[in-house]
Amino acid sequence: MRKDTVILVSFDGFRWDYLDMHRTATKNFSSIMKQGVRAEYVRNVFPTVTFPNHYTIVTGLYPESHGIISNSFYDAIANKSFDMNTNCSEWWDKFAEPLWVTSEKQGEKSGMCFWPGYDVVYKGQKPSFTPSEFGFGRPFAARENETIPPWKWRVDLVLKWLKDPDPPSFVTLYFEEPDEAGHCCGPDSVNVTEEIGRDDEITGYLLQELRKSNLTDSVNLIITADHGTAMYNLSTVLDFHEYLPPDYSLWIAGGAYFSFDATNLTGAYDRLKKAEKHNSHFSVYRKEELPEELHFKHSRFVAEINVILEEGWLAALEPYNHSLKVVTKGTHGWCPSTPSMHPFFLAQGPAFKQGYKSGPIEMVDIYPLICHLLGIDPLPNNGSLSRIEHLLKVAPNSSHSNAHWLTTGEIVAIVIGSAIALTVCMYAILMIQRDRRRHMIRSNRSAVPLQYPAKDGENRLN
Repeated sequence: MRKDTVILVSFDGFRWDYLDMHRTATKNFSSIMKQGVRAEYVRNVFPTVTFPNHYTIVTGLYPESHGIISNSFYDAIANKSFDMNTNCSEWWDKFAEPLWVTSEKQGEKSGMCFWPGYDVVYKGQKPSFTPSEFGFGRPFAARENETIPPWKWRVDLVLKWLKDPDPPSFVTLYFEEPDEAGHCCGPDSVNVTEEIGRDDEITGYLLQELRKSNLTDSVNLIITADHGTAMYNLSTVLDFHEYLPPDYSLWIAGGAYFSFDATNLTGAYDRLKKAEKHNSHFSVYRKEELPEELHFKHSRFVAEINVILEEGWLAALEPYNHSLKVVTKGTHGWCPSTPSMHPFFLAQGPAFKQGYKSGPIEMVDIYPLICHLLGIDPLPNNGSLSRIEHLLKVAPNSSHSNAHWLTTGEIVAIVIGSAIALTVCMYAILMIQRDRRRHMIRSNRSAVPLQYPAKDGENRLN
């Protein structure tokens, strides 16, 4: 029997408390809260920027494990750089496989109406449905000469897919607001209020079209975001260039955090630690000192020296003019323990409770939740279905409820351990066969070969 469809919607930069701040502009979101579930907020992942968090949602992995550790970063081993327009497979499929690829491999079609990584070919695998044929720019990274599709067009395209004779069972929809308004004008601006209303309006249109197509009762709709937004102004930008050595190599730069290497690491580290003592707005870490709860330091893309700023403060890595007029704006990227960085979460459909509000949920748990709704087997991940199953009408069995490997290092350790165990087993088999041959020679019996029947279900490494 076919499982219900899952539609996963992301409104980039939609902070968890925007729903309460803009109640008069969110009647459709309010309807979902009455008909479905709402989490207080989502504990997202570090750094709290677009690409790492969107990839965590669809892999259930922390950035140190899935490899997309920022919107832009440098691979010192390959001497290559990643940015938001990079869709080369080597960056995306080296450490992780997104949900839509796993779904396709297990016989379920998927439709990706934009999402970071949607247009990447994963070891020859692509979604069955994408908007790529229409030639639009990617809304999360459109270049100046590119056109991005209207919001209503995106919803209409998804509805067209769902009416296909062989429709997708997993669909994504991505919308770039209120993130852009939050950046240019700040989270408390009228511009953000207007974009929240626009988000609500397009959600209402999606609900309307699902009803008109008689799909409401067979669709589980999940609406969430990647991060929130906080204010900053030009007076809270810290000038770091005087502390950096001339030969420093910047690996990751995000405003709220940066990571670099240098020839004289000790000297650079000591200068920054000395500055840290006189300024309480940032913390300096060697790679091995980064807090475990960030789930960040085990990535090979993280450099030896790392600086993380507190909420509202940003780093300038070149000479900076502090006499500029103070302009209040908004951004993100700070630690996920910061409340303003948390996104929201709503869901409705046949699988979800009605009128239910839960406490906070973990972003890594959204992946096993969707796998359960689709009836597909999840890959090893950092999430746990048991932590999020309280949102569901019917509790699932325990087959998908286990929390999995926590870091890339642990995943590698398991693979290496399995290889060692297999080697030991093969060695033992060879020794047994040698002893049997020796016994045959000593026994003076006729040379009749021993028959070893093939064993079904033997584990092999391909």
